[in-house]
Amino acid sequence: MIPLFEANGHELTALNGKKSSFYQIIPSDIEGMTDEAKEVLFSEIEHNLVECDGECKLYWINNKLYINAFADIELSFGKTIPCIDPVESFLGTYSQNINFYENYLTSGDEFIRIFSIKDLPVGLNLLDTMNWPDYVLNFKKIDKLQAKSKINF
Repeated sequence: MIPLFEANGHELTALNGKKSSFYQIIPSDIEGMTDEAKEVLFSEIEHNLVECDGECKLYWINNKLYINAFADIELSFGKTIPCIDPVESFLGTYSQNINFYENYLTSGDEFIRIFSIKDLPVGLNLLDTMNWPDYVLNFKKIDKLQAKSKINF
């Protein structure tokens, strides 16, 4: 069962009633950029995510970038296009045969293991994620006191 109540174009409603929007992001071309320009771009992305009031999820699926935002989000990089087929983008053509479990999902007779981490490695280079398989990064704001307790001095 897909944990989704309704999909109306790029607007999604989860089983718990949370509403969100699903967009494809056409990222900026960074191949010809200098390292300084890349740093500026990644700082802008970080600022955009920090300024988002709600939860958002970044998806890298089949070499395409998507965002599922639960609040208004301004992205100052690339181009955002409403994705009118979010379920098919995420699950492929077998969206009716999907079952979600705690740490895996099944798609027909295919078993897909879900690997979950709480924190990224300290030594992650900016573009290391380009070599990863499909992934989802889930961003949630936490209160200031909880955030300060997570800082590793």
